[in-house]
Amino acid sequence: MSPPMPTDWLNQSVCMFFNDYVIHPNESIVGFGFLQGAPDMFKKQTDSELSPFQEAVWAVSLTNFAHRSTCFDYMVPQSRRRYGKALQLLSSALRDQEELKKDSTLATAVSGEKPPGATNWGSHVDVLEYLLRVRLSDRAEPPISTLWSYNAHVYLQMRNLSQHIRPSRESKLLISSMPQDLPMKRLGGLVCETCTMLARADELLILNTFDANSITTLLGVIRLSTLLDQSLRAWSDEVSGDFRFTSIETPDDFFYPPTDSNRASTHRIHLYSNPAAAAMWNVYRVARVLLLHNLVKCSTRGQQCGAIDSDSTETIDMNVESLEGIQNLFKDIYASVPYLLGDIDQQGSLQQCRQNKAIGGFFLLWPLRTTLFLDLIDPVQKAWITQRLEHIKHLLGIQAATEPFPRFPKGKR
Repeated sequence: MSPPMPTDWLNQSVCMFFNDYVIHPNESIVGFGFLQGAPDMFKKQTDSELSPFQEAVWAVSLTNFAHRSTCFDYMVPQSRRRYGKALQLLSSALRDQEELKKDSTLATAVSGEKPPGATNWGSHVDVLEYLLRVRLSDRAEPPISTLWSYNAHVYLQMRNLSQHIRPSRESKLLISSMPQDLPMKRLGGLVCETCTMLARADELLILNTFDANSITTLLGVIRLSTLLDQSLRAWSDEVSGDFRFTSIETPDDFFYPPTDSNRASTHRIHLYSNPAAAAMWNVYRVARVLLLHNLVKCSTRGQQCGAIDSDSTETIDMNVESLEGIQNLFKDIYASVPYLLGDIDQQGSLQQCRQNKAIGGFFLLWPLRTTLFLDLIDPVQKAWITQRLEHIKHLLGIQAATEPFPRFPKGKR
C-alpha cells in the first residue's frame, strides 16, 4: 500500500493540472473554453463527501504531475488508487437517474477522459454520448451546463470522424443550440455531414460485387462527397476576424518536413489567437483529409467495377486534386504545431524558453496521430511527427502520445 500523499504535493498537482488544461471562455474568443468550469466546481467540493469529480481531478492531476516531475514512482500509485475510486463512484452515478443529469457527473467523465486516440478511448466517449443523451432528453441546459456539453461534444466529433460513425441526434441538437455567429456552429454541421458520408462510403467499400443499384449509390456518394468538400472549403474562406489565423514564413533553422516533390519549397507557420482556434482548424483539416481519402477510395472502387472510366480527364483530375488536397491539409496541420507547442509566440518569434502548458500538445494528439494512422506520408514526415509526439510525451507528460493508434471497431451505421 502506497504512503499518503503530502497535502502540498496534492494541491500543487491540482494547480498544475488546471494551469495546463483549463481555458476559460473569456480567454477563448473562438469558443467556449476547455474544462472551464472545473476550478470552481472543484472548490465547491468538500473533503467529507465522496465526489467522483474530485477523485477524477486528483487522479489526472497526480498523473500529470508525475509525468512532468521526478516523482513518478511515488505519485502514480496514488493516482491509480484515486482513478479507481473515481470510476467506482462514477459507475454508481450512472445508475442513478438524478446523478446522471448533474454537471458533476459529466464533468467527471470529461475531466477523466483519455486523450483522443488513446487505448480504450472509444469506450470512454461512449459514456460521454450516453450522458449527453440523458441530459438533453428532457430539459434545456443552463449556460454553464451547456459549456460542459460542448466540451464533451468535441470528443464525439473526433470519435465519429475516426470511426466513420453517423452522428447521434444529441450531436446534431448540440450544434443547433450554438450561437448563430460562431464559425464552429456551421463547422459542426459540416462535420456531422462528413461523418454520415464516411459511413455511407464504408457500406459500399465492403461490398464484393456491385449491381446497378450499388453503382448508382457509389456514384452518388462520390458526387455528394465532392460537393461536401466544396462546402468545407467555403467555410474556411468565410471564417473571419479573430477566428482566422495568420501565416508567416518558417524562421531560419526551423526544420519542416517536405510535403511535396519540391524539397526546397518555403514552408509556413500559422499563428492563432489561442489554442482553441488552432484546435478548431485542425478538426476542419482532419475532416477534409478523411473525406478526400474516402473519395479516392470510392473512385478507385468505381474504376475497379467498371462504373468509372479510369482514363477520363475528369477521373484523373479528381484523384490528383484529392491527393494534393490531402498533402496541403497535412502541411497546414504541421504549420499549427510550433504555435501549439510554444516554439513561437503570437508574433512569430522563436521562444527562447518554451511555454510548458500541456493543452497545446493535448490538442495536437488527434490530428498528428490520425496523420500517422492513415499512412499517406513519407518516412521524413513520419519521423518529424514521431519526434513531435515524443516531445509531447516526455516534456508535456502526455503518455498516450506514443501509444499504438487503436483500430476502432465499427460502430452502428
